[in-house]
Amino acid sequence: AKPAKEAPAASATPSTKSFKVMTECPLIVMLLFQLYSRLIPPNIQTLLPLMVRTIGLKGPKPDDVPAHLRAAFGDLKGSQVKMVSFVTYLLRGYAEAIQPHQEAISQSIVDLLRSCPDNVATRKELLVATRHVLSAQDFRRGFYVHLDALLDEEVLLGTGRACYDALRPLAYSFLAELVHHMRLELTLPQIRRTVYVFSRNVQDNSLPLSIQMTCVRLMHHLVESIFRRRNDPAQAQEARANLIRILDTTVSKFRTVRPQVKMLLENAKAAEAAEARAVKRAQDEARAEDDAAAGIVAAPKTPAKDASKAAEEEKKDTGKKATPSKGKGRGRRGAKDDEDEVDKKESADKKGSEDKKEDGKEDVDDDKPIVGYGGGEITPTEAIKRLADTKALVKTLVIGMKTLLWSVTNFFGQQSQQMQMGAGPPAPVKGFREGELRRASGFVANGVRCLALFQGTECAEMCTHFAEALAVLDPRNFVDVICLRIDNLLGGGEPYELAPMVQLPHLLLQSSALGRSFADALATHLVRDRLGALAEPASPQSQLVLKLFSLLMHAVSKYSSCEAVLSPHVVTLVESCLKAVKEVDDPSAYVRLLRYLFRALAQAKFDLLYREVVPVLQPCLDTLLTMLHGPDTHELNDTIVELCLTLPARLSSILPHLPRLAHPLLRALKSTSSELQLLGLRTLEFWVDSLNPDFLDPCIAEVEPQLMLALWALLKPQQSGAPFGAKALQMLGKLGGRSRCFLREPLELEAKQNPEHGLRLILTFKPETSFLVPLDRCIQLMRTILQAPPVPNLKGAEALVEHRRRALAFLRTCLASVLNLGAGLARTGAGEEEVKRALEGVVTGWFTKIEEIDDDDDDD
Repeated sequence: AKPAKEAPAASATPSTKSFKVMTECPLIVMLLFQLYSRLIPPNIQTLLPLMVRTIGLKGPKPDDVPAHLRAAFGDLKGSQVKMVSFVTYLLRGYAEAIQPHQEAISQSIVDLLRSCPDNVATRKELLVATRHVLSAQDFRRGFYVHLDALLDEEVLLGTGRACYDALRPLAYSFLAELVHHMRLELTLPQIRRTVYVFSRNVQDNSLPLSIQMTCVRLMHHLVESIFRRRNDPAQAQEARANLIRILDTTVSKFRTVRPQVKMLLENAKAAEAAEARAVKRAQDEARAEDDAAAGIVAAPKTPAKDASKAAEEEKKDTGKKATPSKGKGRGRRGAKDDEDEVDKKESADKKGSEDKKEDGKEDVDDDKPIVGYGGGEITPTEAIKRLADTKALVKTLVIGMKTLLWSVTNFFGQQSQQMQMGAGPPAPVKGFREGELRRASGFVANGVRCLALFQGTECAEMCTHFAEALAVLDPRNFVDVICLRIDNLLGGGEPYELAPMVQLPHLLLQSSALGRSFADALATHLVRDRLGALAEPASPQSQLVLKLFSLLMHAVSKYSSCEAVLSPHVVTLVESCLKAVKEVDDPSAYVRLLRYLFRALAQAKFDLLYREVVPVLQPCLDTLLTMLHGPDTHELNDTIVELCLTLPARLSSILPHLPRLAHPLLRALKSTSSELQLLGLRTLEFWVDSLNPDFLDPCIAEVEPQLMLALWALLKPQQSGAPFGAKALQMLGKLGGRSRCFLREPLELEAKQNPEHGLRLILTFKPETSFLVPLDRCIQLMRTILQAPPVPNLKGAEALVEHRRRALAFLRTCLASVLNLGAGLARTGAGEEEVKRALEGVVTGWFTKIEEIDDDDDDD
């Protein structure tokens, strides 16, 4: 009963003792200072001690406050928070005056975080003010001693669920900024606690992606501070364990992002389409408003399908009205007509309903909501922003992996060398341990799939970062990671973007330290597991395998250290391709692979690889010549000819097969491909320069005339489009008298049935330009039409008869022109007498011409 009597006295609190009034005082004074800035210097020295002492008031613990005083306690803390905001306002221009109170302000803010009630607005304002204090360089050091308290989530966020859900982004961004500034002064327990707190946030999908990215960056910034402790034997193992924890968190985040890649890309594409439709709709509405303002009435839009159906129905109605009714005497025929009309009407109705369903489906697809990864609907703007944030997060993860992998690899590097030189205890292992390596390989397994988020130059940049991260590994660890995850590195059979799967191997093959190791792993994987994909040349897998083989062969021809890498696989590769060429329906991919291999070996001139190819030289040549001389001519002929002329072997190994290579050489010289012609000229020149004529002549005797004719055919000036005329002339000079051997046999000349032009039509245009149009082909076409036998009951027979009439009229006109008949006779048809006189005139003209020619010869 006693507290009930005192309750009215509490409600009559004087304003000088009211916490609510004290809450408004900083705002009023702040407004006055903004209006009258000249009042700040004389009053700041008086107000600052009072404000600092007010902020530092502690009061009882929140749990010890009686229930009827909790509202007043909340007002007290609210007024203190407003006072902190006022101090941060003064901190912008009068930091020197506040400098003596630095430690007191920091301590008071931490105490407020401990004692502030779970009010979202109050704690949020306190965190914002604290971030402003932290932004001042001279004041942030005051929080360094309180980091252990701030790492406690109950102190930072409070104990209420509402504060936990609403304030985590702001609180952890403040904490990340504080830890970043003091990262070089952290103790090992503080590092361990920081890694634990922020690694949980990275995996918390309820936090925004921007906060997750902030947490990732903070942990990667701690790597330098952790790496510095490698020289302290008491802290080295614990420090390295923290590095592994950060590495596990980073790799786990790749595994979390990977399943979202496909949906992120699809949602972004749908969002762009939706925005484009919205822009078009807005333009249409604006155009309609402009037309309405101008007094133009727009016609209603009728879909094409509805317009065509309306036209058909109108036509049917018109035909029905024009047809007279036959009354009751129609019988079966009338009944059948009624049934046909009913069936047509039902089919039309059915078709119309289907069209409506399709139109409705299209509208539904256009307005289909975008569903996020969590299952909720998102707007197009959110979908595009989600993709951009995820790309930024993945880029941060990939760049941080390079520092992480290098730090773990070299953590015990210098110590290992010193211990090996001395007689101390056994040196720690440099690089990764077995379990750590298996977990780190998840970077390849999941990270490569995340690169599909990037396109164009962004993709190339990310592939460069990814390859640089792998390149810092110890060669032994690199080989282990690649052997474990090379299938994932090259796509793993999933739908993928081709660019990352090609650019990453290309960059790794260019590495001077790891190129040979990667080439070995890549060659083993491709020959063992990926050759079967070439059976379908049009598939993405086949294109990827061919591109990877091309990169591998380029590396082999460029770096001599890769010769031993390809040596165990050459025979297997050639035999597998030759077998597939015989069995696969479309062997074009396997033929291209052989071309890559032969070109690489020809450019590099490796003795070891040449010795490996010698045992399969004979079956290889047999298979290629069988395809070349087979009954089916196909587009691979030029490639097969190139393979025959670029067999990877020394000339001494090819000599027994030289007569069989004469035909491919001839085809190369006769080819329309300039590249193949050049190859044929170089091959022939190499044979002529390297072999004795007594040996070479019998080898090419079978095709020698055709070979020389092919060389003579290349003798054309460069301006005419023949770039190898000079080279061919040089070869004919080297051959000497053998270059004219084609004169021993009669040449094959093209025969023409009628060397003279037949009937020609002269077209003259003003003023005097005329053209000669030969009619030989037209006459042959008309003869073909007339000679074609008529086919009865053929659809379009009437049109064919008309064509025959036109063809006959054309031939009659041409014949009348040759016989010098009049145009009227050509149209109506000449009689027997007219034709007889015309033929006599033509024959008489022939004999008269012949006599004139004989007289001229006699005079000569």
